[in-house]
Formats: sequence, C-alpha cells, structure tokens
Amino acid sequence: MTAPSQQLSTDTAFELLANKQRRRALRHVVGEDGHTTVDQLVDALLTDTSLSVDPETAREQLEIRLHHTHLPLLQEAGVIEYDPQRETIRYHATDIVEELLKQC
Repeated sequence: MTAPSQQLSTDTAFELLANKQRRRALRHVVGEDGHTTVDQLVDALLTDTSLSVDPETAREQLEIRLHHTHLPLLQEAGVIEYDPQRETIRYHATDIVEELLKQC
C-alpha cells in the first residue's frame, strides 16, 4: 500500500463507505497491497458471506453488483482504478478513507 495522497471530501467518503460491500471490498484491496483482481475480490467477499442462494448464483450476482455499481462508484471518486477488460483493481491511497475504514 502506498502513502495516502488523494483528496476526497468527507461527505463523499462517508457516502462511499456507507455500503457494507464497498467497505469490505476496499478492505480487501488495501490488504492486498493496493491491487487485486475481480476474481480474487469476489472470492474474498463470498468467503465472508452466508449464502441464501447457490454459490454460482451468488458469485454471478456479486460480480454484476461490483461491475455495474460498486467499482464504478469507487473509481469515479478516485479511490480505485478499475480496468474492466483486465478485471484488475488498484487502490489510490486516501487519508479519509483509510481513517474511516479503521473506525468501521
């Protein structure tokens, strides 16, 4: 993980981290030295989740939510760089996000 550098408003940080799945996704990426793949992220998130549907369906639903909702929001805010073609995620260190993740 690199030293925090990105500037992000407190309101935006709270909005991003209000969602449990985004918090868990960010924790995973930060814990992986700031970069991971979508497959690795999905595996990590599914490991921590009790499934109410079969594992294949749960995986597909999670991939869709990440691809269409969570990862684009985090990228738009400048917190991550998401490459949908390569399915890679790179974290951009952010002071407020790291501080809030410690408290959540």
